[in-house]
Amino acid sequence: MVAMLKGLAGLALLLPFGLKSCDGPAADVALGQLMRERVLLTATANEIITDLPIAEGSAVQAGDVLVQLDDTLQQAQLAVAQAQLAEAEADLERMRTGARPEEFAIAEARVEGARAVYQEAQASYERNARLVETGTVTAARLDEVVAQRNSALAELTSAEQSLQELR
Repeated sequence: MVAMLKGLAGLALLLPFGLKSCDGPAADVALGQLMRERVLLTATANEIITDLPIAEGSAVQAGDVLVQLDDTLQQAQLAVAQAQLAEAEADLERMRTGARPEEFAIAEARVEGARAVYQEAQASYERNARLVETGTVTAARLDEVVAQRNSALAELTSAEQSLQELR
């Protein structure tokens, strides 16, 4: 019985500790304002960073340059666009003022020269085509003559188009 009383007394001593753990975790409450210390910026282009002009932790204003990217590609594209603009402006000026008489004369002479070369190439083709039938000339030679005739025709067409553009 003494052992039982000792057991009950020990249980009675441990009971407050067991009941304390039933209360649940104590809630920590903190009131205040959360202020951002970091802002994530994403680049609109994927280029190599060449300069960071603002030191970390410095105050910045609207319009301040935060990061300098490598602009080599954009500079090249700008140069191409400027060249295209200059070419278009020159074309516009040519259209406004019209072609000079010398330009017409040069273009007409080019057409006449190309026409003569084509006529010669066509005659050579016809002559070689007849000779191939008799076996005097090889088919390879005829192929060369056909290529020359086609080249002369392309040059004549180009010259005629250039003359048309001037008109």
